[in-house]
Amino acid sequence: MIRLNLFLLLACPFLAQSQYTLTGPRGMVNVPHAEVLEDETFMFGMHTNNEAYQLIDYGDGGPKGSEYISSLTIGFLDRVNLTLMLSRIFGDPNQMVGDKASIGDRSMQVTFLLFREKRLLPSVVVNITDPFYSTNQFLTGNHILATKTFKTEGHEIKSTLGYGIPYLMVFAGQQNRTLVEKESPYLTHLFGGVSYQYLPANLQFSLEYDGWNINSGVGITFWERLSLQAYLQGMKHPGVGINYVGRIH
Repeated sequence: MIRLNLFLLLACPFLAQSQYTLTGPRGMVNVPHAEVLEDETFMFGMHTNNEAYQLIDYGDGGPKGSEYISSLTIGFLDRVNLTLMLSRIFGDPNQMVGDKASIGDRSMQVTFLLFREKRLLPSVVVNITDPFYSTNQFLTGNHILATKTFKTEGHEIKSTLGYGIPYLMVFAGQQNRTLVEKESPYLTHLFGGVSYQYLPANLQFSLEYDGWNINSGVGITFWERLSLQAYLQGMKHPGVGINYVGRIH
């Protein structure tokens, strides 16, 4: 982990861009910033996630091991992002949950930019994950967050504060819906963090509290498109990620 962070620090500089969370939105490690992709752009990313910090609670009969998380985010109308995510377990090609096979846990998130950042006011977004159906309560949830940017020559700091609703609606039987409490504190109640970008070297450092644990990360972006990340979840579980941003023509 130390060697990877050192590599990122010594890598050749290019123009700065944002990093991306494990589940797809622009942000830090788990905590997103109040930002969206531009219209007609996309981001594809893959991240590792240590077994001790699984975002999915597979239960006693579920697969064991660390996860890898793939996500695809598409920008619409400069205000709306749609993120599709798939998480799987390393070393479990059949992805068995009990006696059933699965391609992995799938989820969808809609991000809507309510207010753009002004000189004195932060940007504000609403994130809704799996708004129509969920069999898993770990990632599902709704939250609102705000981000304020402070920028000087060569330096940029982004401060984000959010609140996640600790309840969600799930199917109860074939037709009924019921309000239940989430199984995980991930992005519930108050959460937030701070990221710092050293613009000449295109490096981002972040420190966050995701409603569950404190995480830290470092990242670098090449050619305004390809970004690499290394992070510590819970300040002790290492992970890495890679993201690519492109334009839809």
